[in-house]
Amino acid sequence: MSDMRGSILFFVLFFVAGLLAGCVGSIDLENSGVDAYDAGEDGDDPGADTNPQADASDGGTAGDVVDAGGDDGSNSGGDDGGEPESCETTPCDDREWCRNDVCVCQSGWERAGGDCVAIVPSDFAGRTPAGVCAKWKDEFPNRASFVWQAGANNCDNGTLNPESIDDGIRRINLYRWLLGLYPVYNRRAYNVYAQPCAIMMKENGRLNHNPPSSWKCYSSEGANAAGSSNLAMGMRDPAGSVDLYIEDSGVASLGHRRWILDPPYLPTGIGQAGSWNCTYVMTGGNTTGLDWVAYPAPGPFPRQAVMGKWSLAARSFKQDETSVTVKDLTTGSEEQPSFYFPEGNYGSLAYLAFQPSSAQAGHDYEVTVTGVRPGGSGSSPVTVKYTVQLLDCR
Repeated sequence: MSDMRGSILFFVLFFVAGLLAGCVGSIDLENSGVDAYDAGEDGDDPGADTNPQADASDGGTAGDVVDAGGDDGSNSGGDDGGEPESCETTPCDDREWCRNDVCVCQSGWERAGGDCVAIVPSDFAGRTPAGVCAKWKDEFPNRASFVWQAGANNCDNGTLNPESIDDGIRRINLYRWLLGLYPVYNRRAYNVYAQPCAIMMKENGRLNHNPPSSWKCYSSEGANAAGSSNLAMGMRDPAGSVDLYIEDSGVASLGHRRWILDPPYLPTGIGQAGSWNCTYVMTGGNTTGLDWVAYPAPGPFPRQAVMGKWSLAARSFKQDETSVTVKDLTTGSEEQPSFYFPEGNYGSLAYLAFQPSSAQAGHDYEVTVTGVRPGGSGSSPVTVKYTVQLLDCR
């Protein structure tokens, strides 16, 4: 675990509800992680390889706190095409939800014949400011009428609204779509682990990737999830916790972001109890194809989605040949911001983090990074150059 355990961090989270408004919250962050994950789509035992929280770690536990879309317009998945079947006669598949007695695709997935398939992220060059903002405004707001209802006693899992889980899935997949990554989906069997994890964190008032058996409401399921999840405290819904993981405020390793935005990440589980969240992250099996992953990404990008440090992920960097230059194409100013290589094994990629002095909506920023090794440590370093067009999507 990193030395971030027990620290209380404050952040400003922007959300869309017609107009964007500021929301202040607090989280307890830590970091844990693993060197690798099972690349199989199903991941192995649900308690083995996942990392939720805003707590990420190096070596077997997940983090504490801390998609795919049509061309570039909004598309929340659902039952596009084909004939969805009744939930009473045919149980819904893993990538489906039962809605009004009909199996519909989870957010980030769409109907193709009888299956739910990933909504493929559009090419950056084909995106338009209007299309990107339309997707942001459509998919960012929560849709659940309630999040969680407590059970008969403190250790009861209570009832976590599937709509709220889907809000969390949609938020994850919105960020992943913005970065050109394929969507994840909620595997309901993993919720069986993640929900008691959230209950334990709530009842013991702290985040811990290795909860002792002496803890109140201890369960092997909850403990399994704690070691494989990002953990967050401070937001009262899964989607809000995702924002904490992306921002990773005060977490030098950016471990939570790295898990959420790891290209192979596919099935996930979500648990929420009050303001305590466990999000299963250490899984694999998703389509990967990008040589590098930038946050914020090339092309039109909502300023409201830029939280915390900027980052570039790749297989490897030749660190003694790495440099970072950010040019504001709108003003012509240029800088070489300080940068560092976040430590830890969180997901499948190495990371570079930096913080430009300016990030204004309406400005275009050309980012140039040298010493990038998309093919891994044995490959020759290359220069990566891309332009971020920051948008005001209010």
